[in-house]
Amino acid sequence: MGMDVHIEDLPEGWSLVKLKEVAKIRGNKRVREINKVALIPMELIPDSGIFADYRVVPVEKVKSSTYCEAGDILLAKITPSLENGKQGIVPFDIPNGFALATTEVFPIAPEEDKIDRFFLFYLLKFNKFRQKIIASMTGTTGRQ
Repeated sequence: MGMDVHIEDLPEGWSLVKLKEVAKIRGNKRVREINKVALIPMELIPDSGIFADYRVVPVEKVKSSTYCEAGDILLAKITPSLENGKQGIVPFDIPNGFALATTEVFPIAPEEDKIDRFFLFYLLKFNKFRQKIIASMTGTTGRQ
């Protein structure tokens, strides 16, 4: 079952773009000069709902992590979390404006002048879109 969308099918004023044209996967960043940090483990990323939750921990307790900022969409990159629609937005009021999340997510930063983050959030939740993402990934032992 394809997801072929034709330009003539779009509402007036919309355009067909590649995801990388309106959002980017945030790169990792070293966190220094901070004692405590917001941590978002996989269990605090919702299966349903919009915003991820977090807990504040001493930065030295975080072994491996993915850097993300307020408003980023955390998209699970492992199975079965990806198929199950596990994703969440980093809360806007997160301490320091950033968090360290599980390495099992992609932190997607929407370009606000190009796409609405909530529209992108729900688009990424859409099963047909997820199937496209899964089909484009490769991996072993259940990690896609």
